[in-house]
Amino acid sequence: MKSKMKKIIVYSVFAIAIILASINACMDYRWEKENEEFYRANEMVLAEALETGNVELCKEYQIHPTTCIALVAKKLNDPSVCEKAYKETAEIYGCKATLLGNESYCKENLSNVGEIMICEIIFMSEEELT
Repeated sequence: MKSKMKKIIVYSVFAIAIILASINACMDYRWEKENEEFYRANEMVLAEALETGNVELCKEYQIHPTTCIALVAKKLNDPSVCEKAYKETAEIYGCKATLLGNESYCKENLSNVGEIMICEIIFMSEEELT
């Protein structure tokens, strides 16, 4: 009797493990599909922004909008793109510094230490990602 009960318990645990493994595999598959769709949609937004030169589309680019802005600005080689994309002075200058490839641009054009730091962070992140 004990042996029969042990077998039932072992098989029940084994069945539960198989069910949980199947659920895990389904969830992994679902997550992978959603992830692929997310990246595909963002690639399309980036491609359209680059093709049209419309920096406003970068707002829809969810991976890293500053990368989109930097790529559009570099493609057009137009500093006014930075002014269209950003509202804060430090962000505008960080974008322009990236476009010009001039790390000291932030220090040369801004006096507030906080703004210089934001400008340099944008410059470094955009240079790193583009």
